[in-house]
Amino acid sequence: MWIIWSSRNKYTHEEVKYQPGRSMVLVKELIQALYIPSEAVDMKDLERVRWKLPEEGWRKINTDAAVDVNGGSSAIGLVARDHDGGLLLASGHKLVGVTDPYCAELLGVREAVLLAMEKGWTRVTIESDCRTVIEEYVATECRSTGSPIISDIKSYLQNFQGLCVNYVRREANEAAHSCARESLASVSNVISFDVFPASLIAIVQSDVNRLSNE
Repeated sequence: MWIIWSSRNKYTHEEVKYQPGRSMVLVKELIQALYIPSEAVDMKDLERVRWKLPEEGWRKINTDAAVDVNGGSSAIGLVARDHDGGLLLASGHKLVGVTDPYCAELLGVREAVLLAMEKGWTRVTIESDCRTVIEEYVATECRSTGSPIISDIKSYLQNFQGLCVNYVRREANEAAHSCARESLASVSNVISFDVFPASLIAIVQSDVNRLSNE
């Protein structure tokens, strides 16, 4: 709960401001994610961007955000899996007062790092389908208004033997997207799925089945 409260306070007190320019970039990314290819597109190319197993001994946490501008809130979804594709946990966090997609996606990455630290995982790959956030994270110097959050994330690196933060296409992030939508619709601010939703299980099982057939 304190993480959600902290995130809301940081947004409210201008640690991360609303950024129209970055929001437009995110809108373009969402449009690309919804693009329906023509029959001429090789479907094998789309298969290559699906979810991949982390390396042996590593965990992977996928994060995504969903925004309800009219409702004045957003939510982030987190899904953690091991190197066999096994579902370790899934959770969601509502961000009341945060309606900027850029802010929500950035806070989602930080939440994923904090989750890994809480679980004591030292080799972790974090994936987000927000290219803007990932590009700013890997940049040598970030001067955006999200830089305090990015600096906060990087300050945790000392707690890990390995921490990779990567961009993936929406097709490889469906499980986290499902969690984010589920969390946004929930009346609770924090959701830890003791019983995984059937929709999430179906996505995870589909990923595992596809990997076994490769």
